[in-house]
Amino acid sequence: METFVIAGERRAIVLERKPIKHLYVRLKPDGTLWISAPKRMSEEAIRSFLEAKQKRLEAMSRPKHAKTTLPVGFVSWFGTTLPVKTTPGKQSFVDRDAVWLKDGNNPGGELEALYKQAVVDVATRLWRKWEAILPKGIFAGWRFASSFTRTVYGSCSQKTKTIRLSSLLGRFEERHLETILVHELAHLLANGHGKDFYRVLLHWMPDYKLRHRELVEANRKQEV
Repeated sequence: METFVIAGERRAIVLERKPIKHLYVRLKPDGTLWISAPKRMSEEAIRSFLEAKQKRLEAMSRPKHAKTTLPVGFVSWFGTTLPVKTTPGKQSFVDRDAVWLKDGNNPGGELEALYKQAVVDVATRLWRKWEAILPKGIFAGWRFASSFTRTVYGSCSQKTKTIRLSSLLGRFEERHLETILVHELAHLLANGHGKDFYRVLLHWMPDYKLRHRELVEANRKQEV
């Protein structure tokens, strides 16, 4: 066995027989499959193993996306790159031209506070858009809040009646925040992530799964 096809592309195989119990596969940067196999394992068994792991091998073969590194002094603000400037004696704010920090002594903290407030403000505005579409009174007594989380984009607390959205969403396009907002609103009608939940969510946002994958990819590329 000299080659194996992954995602329509034929890959060269380097097979090493070793005194081991299990088979191991590595995909080298040049696309070569390096296989360490037990001495007595047949080529047929090796090929069957590779065929069973086809999806995993395809994932391994996809090019890795480099992180998006912004120039020093710039930040991503809802998908737009803006310079960071100081405005001594004034409160921090954002306009079309820049993110303005009041003194620059605590830029990380000031910037994070801006992201949190902006995420709450945008979520509130988006909610008004969805209010006419969703069941009447679904959000009565609830509020939005924001805190920084890297991989948990949103959460929903019935106890405090709070939908909490990650301030990380302030770095990405507004539609990504909308995706998580609708996800959390669906939890007001269905707990967990079972069939009932996705029945509600996909009725409201049929392309949710595609949108969520796009958000995950945007997060993977973003340097925070």
